[in-house]
Amino acid sequence: ERKKQKDYISRYTNAALSDLSLHTNAVLDMGTTLVENMLVGHHTPIDGTTQNDIWYSASKSHAVRHQSESYRPYERDFNSHQIGIRHQEGVFGYGGALTHTKSLAKLTDDMQAKHDSTLLSGFAQYHHDNATIVVDAGIGNIRADIETIKNSRRIVSAGLAAKYQFGQDIQVIPSIYVRHNWIQGTAYQLDGADIVLDKVNSNQAGADVRVQKTIRSGAFKITPSIYVGSRFVSSKAGVMVNNQHFGQSIGNSHHIGGGVNVSYDRFTAGFDVKQKHGDEFDKQSQADISMSYHW
Repeated sequence: ERKKQKDYISRYTNAALSDLSLHTNAVLDMGTTLVENMLVGHHTPIDGTTQNDIWYSASKSHAVRHQSESYRPYERDFNSHQIGIRHQEGVFGYGGALTHTKSLAKLTDDMQAKHDSTLLSGFAQYHHDNATIVVDAGIGNIRADIETIKNSRRIVSAGLAAKYQFGQDIQVIPSIYVRHNWIQGTAYQLDGADIVLDKVNSNQAGADVRVQKTIRSGAFKITPSIYVGSRFVSSKAGVMVNNQHFGQSIGNSHHIGGGVNVSYDRFTAGFDVKQKHGDEFDKQSQADISMSYHW
């Protein structure tokens, strides 16, 4: 049987490749969260109105086991928070969002890595009848600790997303998005080994179909939903360890989930649970909460 890269790399190379995987997954997760909140995660605008929205969302996942042919397994806990604001005039809207993600990973060879990622994004939105289109661009930073080593990398991320709503009583809402992410390269020494992490250029695309129904009860609107979707990633980078290059790629993933939104007057609160399966992990359970206010 042909040996895979993970079978012969050193502990330093494995740590560097796992570190690169953590960096890339953090940026992909922030992009996915941004798309979800801009499209479906808070109050839906009404054509022809002037209004403002502010929202907050939080996500948490525990002990996700990542592994591939490139590196040996590691476990990742992560949580993310996002706050955003939008102003709408008629069919056009614009706003900004700040996304923050923390990851803690247990690597093989009793090593650990921590990542603290921040992305500040601006976006413009067109919403008319049942269609919504959003474009966004953002800059950010990843601060990483691997063992006793600290390093920092800049992030640039931009995307385009769209959704369309079919039906009134029971609503079927397909959505799609594409994103490009750039992560700066970095270099450090780990126990005497010279480590260089390549810059990363990754393209991600996603598709999602949500089915929901709005139930009115007095002053409340209750909207349960279920959804399925996929995320596809094209990303190739790698690391140099003592002048030897090792390759890295990031896998695709699929998800299924459900939740409920409850609106009262100008307030909306939501709770979602989802499960993801991917090329590099078997199962990832995630819980999301969101709150929004419009005026």
